[in-house]
Amino acid sequence: MNASTIPDIARRNAKKPGHALLSTVLLSLALGFLTLTLASPSPAQEESATASTPRVVRAVTREVPPFAFLNEGQRWEGISVDLWNRIAADLELEVEWSTATVPEQIAGLEDGSFDVAVGALSMTEEREQRIDFSHAFYSSGLGIAVGSASRPSLLQQARVLISGTFLKALLGLTVLLLIVGALIWIAERRGNPDQFGGGPLRGLGSGLWWAAVTMTTVGYGDKAPSSPAGRAIGLVWMFASLLLLGGYVAAFASALTAGQMQAGIAGVADLAGVRSGVVEGTVSEQWARRRGLRWRGYQDVQASLDGLSRGEVKAVVYDLPLLQYAVRQHDDEGLATLEVPVTREPYGFGLPEGSALRDPANRVLLRLLVTGEVDAIVESHLGN
Repeated sequence: MNASTIPDIARRNAKKPGHALLSTVLLSLALGFLTLTLASPSPAQEESATASTPRVVRAVTREVPPFAFLNEGQRWEGISVDLWNRIAADLELEVEWSTATVPEQIAGLEDGSFDVAVGALSMTEEREQRIDFSHAFYSSGLGIAVGSASRPSLLQQARVLISGTFLKALLGLTVLLLIVGALIWIAERRGNPDQFGGGPLRGLGSGLWWAAVTMTTVGYGDKAPSSPAGRAIGLVWMFASLLLLGGYVAAFASALTAGQMQAGIAGVADLAGVRSGVVEGTVSEQWARRRGLRWRGYQDVQASLDGLSRGEVKAVVYDLPLLQYAVRQHDDEGLATLEVPVTREPYGFGLPEGSALRDPANRVLLRLLVTGEVDAIVESHLGN
C-alpha cells in the first residue's frame, strides 16, 4: 500500500459507521510520513554538507619574526604562519588566531584551549613530555651578534702592524734584501758604477732597491746587473723570490688575522671572557647557563640588541634566523651576525597529545617538504 491509496481507504471507511475515527488517524499518519520524507536529506546530502563546512582550528602564536608577525594589514604572516595556512587550506580547515607567550601556549595545548601552536617553537625533550609535535619543518641553531665595539677597530688593526709576529716577519725580509743587495753591489760596483757605484751607503741603497723591485716582479729597469757574477746573482734571486714571496705574504696575512681574532669576538670561545645578552626563558639562556657564561637576560631579542648597542653586553646569543632578521631590522647599522651556529635545534608545530590533527598535518607537511614548497616559503622571508 502506497501513500496515494490511504486517502481513498479513508473515504470508503468514512461511509461506514464507527470508522470515521480510524480514517482520520490514517490520513494524519500519511501526511506526516510524506512531510518527513520530503524534509529529510539523503545520506549523500548530509555527507556533502559536512564536507563543505570547514572545521575551525584554534591556532595560537606570538610576534616572533620572521616566523610569525603582523603585517601592515594586521594579518598574521611569516614562515610558520604561511606554512600552517597552506596545510590548513589543504585539509579544508578554518583557522582562528590568538596570541600567547610560549609557556601559555604549551599550557593551553595541555588543557585543550588551543589546537595548534604556530611560531618558532623549538622541539625539546622537556616540551615533548608535555605536548606533541609535528614533523620538523626548519632546523637551525644559536648564533652570535656583535657590535662595532666587539669587532677590530682601525686602531686595533694598526696595533697588529706593530705586533711581534708582524715585526719579526718584516725584519727577516729586510735582512734578506740587504744581503742580496750587498752581493749585487759587490759584484757590480766596478763594472757598473753608474748604477751600483759610490760608497757603501749609496751602493747598499742601490742594491737594496734592486733586490726589492726584483722580488716583487716590478722590475722598473732603472738598474740591471751587467757582469756575469751580477747576472748569476740576479737569476738565482728571481727564482728564489717566487718561493719566498708566497711564504712572506702568508706570514703577513696570518699576523693580521691573528691580531683581528684577538681584538674582537670571532667565535664561541671568545664569549668566555665577556658578558653576553640572552633572551630570558629561551634555549639561549639555557645554553649560557650550561657553559657557565656571564650573561644578562632581556625580555626579547630587540631589547638585547639595544643593550649591545649601549655597551651593556659584548655579544648577544639567540636563535640564528631570528637573530639575523632582528639585526637587519635594527637601527644600529654597526651590528653584525657571526655565522657560527653553536647548537642545533629543529622547529615544529605544537599539538595536544593524541591530537587528531597530527597525522593528516604531517602527511601534508611531508609532501610540501618533498616538493620544495617549504623551502620556497622560507626563502621568501629569509632569502637564499
